[in-house]
Amino acid sequence: MTWIRRVYLYSFAAIGLTLTLYGGIAIFQVSLKATILPDAWRAKSEYSYLLRQKERDNSPEAKKAREEELGLQRKADGQKALSWAIPFLVFGIPMWQYHWKAVVREDRAS
Repeated sequence: MTWIRRVYLYSFAAIGLTLTLYGGIAIFQVSLKATILPDAWRAKSEYSYLLRQKERDNSPEAKKAREEELGLQRKADGQKALSWAIPFLVFGIPMWQYHWKAVVREDRAS
């Protein structure tokens, strides 16, 4: 195996493995936030300014509207995170698998 091919195969195998790890970690993080740590979604809310404005009103209707908005925000944050994590897995696993098998096959041949 030439050194250029070796660098290519190892580089793309590393990139594929990195994509796979990132996607797996992101899916694990989303599942943790959805099941065990549901309040973690509140930490990074794009609507925090609107929620702070509504918190001035302490009526039961405003509290109900805030909780409903937080629920929708949690769902949207989860969907957004999964929309990034799933493609990383879909592209990372085959990319790593193909290039790593080629490395192993060429090492056996030489």
